[in-house]
Amino acid sequence: ERVRADLVVMPRSLTRRVIATTILQVKRDEAVPAALLAIHLFLTVASIVIGKAARDAIFLSRFTALQMIAVDLVTMVAIALVVASQLRLNARLSMRRLLLISPVCFALGDVGLWLGLSTSHGAWITSAAYLWIGVQAALSTPHAFVLASHVLTIRQTRRLCGLIGGGAILGWIGGGLVTEVVAARFGASSLLLAAALFTALCPVIVSVLWREEVGAPAVMCEGAGTSGSLRQSASLVWTSPHLRAIACLAFASSAVTTIAVSATALA
Repeated sequence: ERVRADLVVMPRSLTRRVIATTILQVKRDEAVPAALLAIHLFLTVASIVIGKAARDAIFLSRFTALQMIAVDLVTMVAIALVVASQLRLNARLSMRRLLLISPVCFALGDVGLWLGLSTSHGAWITSAAYLWIGVQAALSTPHAFVLASHVLTIRQTRRLCGLIGGGAILGWIGGGLVTEVVAARFGASSLLLAAALFTALCPVIVSVLWREEVGAPAVMCEGAGTSGSLRQSASLVWTSPHLRAIACLAFASSAVTTIAVSATALA
């Protein structure tokens, strides 16, 4: 009995110690930005989870899993084109405006897709919803990390990584719960409205966080004015070992995720 009690007490004490250590590492002027970043990451991840669940359910209700693999390849091409367009927009728009406009556009697109699916039963609207949500999921998470890099320095990011990352974990849990409740009561297409609601709240956090920066490097500030073409950006990534490794890791993780989801759907 003592051994069992020790086994039960040790994980609890370890969890409390980790939580206490994480909280003690937060300084006074970092508490609000860290909490807002965690909330922003929660909203982002929750919207991605809800959107992907709606996307797969809507698509598989009309098409087969084998056709979904083909559309996944088209989605990768669409993501590359959108990223290329975004790199060109960085020369004209400040990062703050980009982080404010993108979630609004994604939320409006989700609402538009919900209206389209409610009034039309064509195959094109189903394919458009799959492509749109795929692009949205690919761009939303990097935007959250760009926001964190503006608000916090590298040292602060390392110290507050656990606290901010908790928002992503809660986003996965909360997004799954919302998906289960909303889909059971209102259908799969209504999940697009839930994803739009979570996405529409992100610009509010961005506007508040942009005034709460606590020592981020001046390179990331608004109006940096780095106007590089897509070819220059690609060459920069290729010549840097760290950026090349990150790009390869992102490509590999995207490919593995696509293959895993497709295999699950085929099974």
